[in-house]
Amino acid sequence: MSMKVKSKLTLLVVVALMGMLFISGLGIYSVTDSDRTIQILSSQRMPKIVGVLQFSEMLSNLRRYSYVLLSTQTLDEKAAAQAILDDLGAYRAAIANTGTLLVEIKADGGFAPEVASCWADIFRKWPVLSGYLQQNVDMAERALSHPSPEAMTALYRHIEETNAARRPLFADIDQNVGQILKRNLELSAQTVTDAAARSKKLAYAQYAVTLIMLSLMTGIGYAMFRAVIKPLEEARNVVQKVAADHDFQLRVNVHSNDEVGEMLTDFNQMMGSLQETLHDIPRQVDEASEEPGSAEEKTPSQAPDDTSRQSSSLAHLIHEVAEQVNLLRTQNDTR
Repeated sequence: MSMKVKSKLTLLVVVALMGMLFISGLGIYSVTDSDRTIQILSSQRMPKIVGVLQFSEMLSNLRRYSYVLLSTQTLDEKAAAQAILDDLGAYRAAIANTGTLLVEIKADGGFAPEVASCWADIFRKWPVLSGYLQQNVDMAERALSHPSPEAMTALYRHIEETNAARRPLFADIDQNVGQILKRNLELSAQTVTDAAARSKKLAYAQYAVTLIMLSLMTGIGYAMFRAVIKPLEEARNVVQKVAADHDFQLRVNVHSNDEVGEMLTDFNQMMGSLQETLHDIPRQVDEASEEPGSAEEKTPSQAPDDTSRQSSSLAHLIHEVAEQVNLLRTQNDTR
């Protein structure tokens, strides 16, 4: 059973709307996915990278302060004491700030499995390292409280001993920091790469949906052309041929049961009725001529007039049929 013309138009509109909605949905999902990626980078990846960089910078400052204390032994006693006093407050604050940062990092948690052991090793070794550093601060404070050559010599000796003990600790922590920073950068890069891959898939999906939608709309449009325009053009050609050749046996081929098919069926029935009417005209004329008084009532000059009127009426009827078919075709074109 053929699909009605209205149903085909409805299907065409539905396919177009569904395609537009689906493409819009893919676009909205792509924007949402990009926002989610930015949120992951800004709230998870970047803070950890920043924390690692801050911790690495603080370690460098602590290492520098220790060597600054040792460099003062080339100065005289008074100048050395003043140089140590100038850096002592910053040294003490650097130790406290580094410890506070590690406490915050440990509280935040959320470490990647690959770097959890590195952070655990740092948390375990930091108390030992900070203990050595704090001893240097305490020795410097005692040396400055009672400055003397013996106190300064003891301070330098203690700093050298603690430097030898904490050097492996610094190396291990630096190695762990390097691994943590590398892994966090890899995770950030992977997040961006995954987001780019998803965006690429979404773009391909949009292209595919667009092609499918265009293909369906093209198919439906072609079906509508075959169901509406082509039959109407065939009907017009038949009407023009009937008007030119007066061949009332011609019929239009009906290929569907939709509105156009029903109209063409009615047209064929009308042509059949017209053919029967024309076929009966001679018989009706003969019967009329056999009626009593018909010969007397009609003069020879009236017979051609009757034939002319009949031909004129027939031509007028054919012209009206052609106009009706063209009108129906115009109405279907404008829908």
